[in-house]
Amino acid sequence: MDDTELVEEIENMLEKLNHELGVLDIKSSYAHECIAPRCRPMVLLIGNHSSGKSTFINNICDAKIQEVGNAPIDDAFTVIQAGDVEITENGYSAVSECEGSSKGFEGLKAFGQSFIQHFKLKVVPVGKQARLQQGVVLVDSPGTIDTPTPDLNRGYDFNKVVRWFVRRSAVILLFFDPANPGTTGETLEILKETLQDSAHKFLIVLNKVDTLDNVGDFARAYGTLCWNLSKVLTTKDIPRVYTMYNETKEAKSNVSHKQSVLPMDEFENAREQVLNEIKLAPERHHDNAVQTIDEVTKKLLMLFTVCRMLPYWPPQWAWMLLSATSSTSLVVSLLRGARSWVSQLLGAAAAVAGVCTLIDFDKLSERNLDRAFEKSFRDNLRNKGDVDVRNRWNEVKAQMLYLNECDEENLILLYKRRALRSIQTLREIQRTELPRLRALVERRRRNLAGKK
Repeated sequence: MDDTELVEEIENMLEKLNHELGVLDIKSSYAHECIAPRCRPMVLLIGNHSSGKSTFINNICDAKIQEVGNAPIDDAFTVIQAGDVEITENGYSAVSECEGSSKGFEGLKAFGQSFIQHFKLKVVPVGKQARLQQGVVLVDSPGTIDTPTPDLNRGYDFNKVVRWFVRRSAVILLFFDPANPGTTGETLEILKETLQDSAHKFLIVLNKVDTLDNVGDFARAYGTLCWNLSKVLTTKDIPRVYTMYNETKEAKSNVSHKQSVLPMDEFENAREQVLNEIKLAPERHHDNAVQTIDEVTKKLLMLFTVCRMLPYWPPQWAWMLLSATSSTSLVVSLLRGARSWVSQLLGAAAAVAGVCTLIDFDKLSERNLDRAFEKSFRDNLRNKGDVDVRNRWNEVKAQMLYLNECDEENLILLYKRRALRSIQTLREIQRTELPRLRALVERRRRNLAGKK
């Protein structure tokens, strides 16, 4: 089987699994996280407005695609892909489906029109010296800023949009500027809230080190960045920081006279390593898709398992009806002077129902959910080191509480009714389909390694 046939089989399996998970996920709580089949490998660039993201993109494409400058120039998320003819699509066109075909960005509609107006897609011819792999797309994000105040914001949830791209990206580059090394509030917030579960695919880049005059300046910038990173990263060790500079005419003129005071050769090597990581994006794309499906499967399995363990609480309207009926019976009994055991029983029921209604009886309290989780996953929790199970549960629990709050159709009860069959389907996916998909991806990895 050649590479084209292998890729087609992988994409067909991804499409099948995405569909199966979408059918099981009644409220689209998690299935939307899956990477759309046949979408291109994605490289996401994040950083403040003067960190050199746009210059890096122009260099890797060997063409002037993005405007560059120290001041903010572009406030949009821009998807860039190579093509024969230059085309720029606005956000409305980029997120739409045309004649059944999809560009893979339909999920961005959920962030509202304000975001769509700050999103565009560029198809551009690249230069002969381009270092961008065929089929790979770049995503240039707006420059990060200090944490916006309620009166001054972007008009959309920037962190959630970044998270959407993070989950679908094979490689993530987080750029920092020596003049502002990690002090931008929004960047640190992204690191803390968005990138913690994606550490395996993001690279921290201290860019523009050619602007520094000596080793002392470099040490201060590097130390400040590491200090700021240590405040938001939960790991004991700081990830590797790639210290590099963009290969511009100005940088080339600086190299010769700065060679004696700065390790310019090492900075160039770091840049080559970053470019090599981008080359691996097509290979990592399918790994990312498989990992996402695996995680979504685990979340849905946890949701259905806990729902199955929950008791069948009567819906709220039943409590209210019982309260009204029993209260009426109690009043009638009192008026008639009835003292039979039936009247007394109805009176007691009225009191209980009335109390339940007044306190807004919570069929899905956090305490009840935790109990159901502890009972369902007792064996998993015996291993105290299994932090992933509890972290996953915190996310699933938050979603269940959210479903309970906006529960107009008794969704939790619907999940409970479908739990047994859904659990069987999800376990079958884990037992047979995911291992087969991983085997295909591994086979393609070996084929690509053999061609190098």
